[in-house]
Amino acid sequence: MNGYVKNMLLTTTAIAMVATAKAQYAPGDLVIGFTGGAVNDVLFDLGAGTSLPTSGTLNLSSFLSSSLLQGNDYTSLAGKFVGVIGERPTPGGTTGNQGIWSTKPHGAAAPATLASLSAFNGAKLAVDSTGGLIDGTGSPANSIAVDKTDPNSWNANVRNGGANSFTSTYGDASVPFAGSSTVLDLYYEKWQDAPTGPALLGTLTLGSDYSLSFEAVPEPTTFGLFAGLGLLVLGLRRTMRIAKA
Repeated sequence: MNGYVKNMLLTTTAIAMVATAKAQYAPGDLVIGFTGGAVNDVLFDLGAGTSLPTSGTLNLSSFLSSSLLQGNDYTSLAGKFVGVIGERPTPGGTTGNQGIWSTKPHGAAAPATLASLSAFNGAKLAVDSTGGLIDGTGSPANSIAVDKTDPNSWNANVRNGGANSFTSTYGDASVPFAGSSTVLDLYYEKWQDAPTGPALLGTLTLGSDYSLSFEAVPEPTTFGLFAGLGLLVLGLRRTMRIAKA
């Protein structure tokens, strides 16, 4: 794929995600949550999870509101926690397409594998309980500030949840923020008739300036290209050594 076409596709993806995020939360959307503030958690709808690119980098900074974060004790992200969750419902009555999105610290172990359909349904319900707080009445519309003691807040449902929470059904998706930027690994676990295990989709990089970007894991063909280039370099070096000898 040439660079022009690739950039056009990424631009189209970004426009599609922005359009989705302007409305209130809907099943299938990704939710980024900030917790650790004095009173409130802050949530943003990032648009449909299926709209993330499978290659390249996508700037998601426009989905965040620095004024909303700063007004809720997130002027500094140091010592705070951030994460992303999502659930993909079964589309159009088909099977094998539903799943869970979740984040982990970069390089940490993947989320636990869903043990059963009931586990998937529990995680799905927990995602919708938190995502549903984004009802379109916030400013911006794809956001909400919620008391962290609310049972559906990020703090109570995702980070420190009890029974029937996202924490208890799938695990904590929160990542501690440190330094000038923090990297989160984004996983997706597809649920079929049996667990398939989480697959790494890419990384999310959040800056202390509230910048946010997603970088997809290179496609297998890209890995093959890198490997081929590596072999080519080794071959050229060998040829040069022989010529010098």
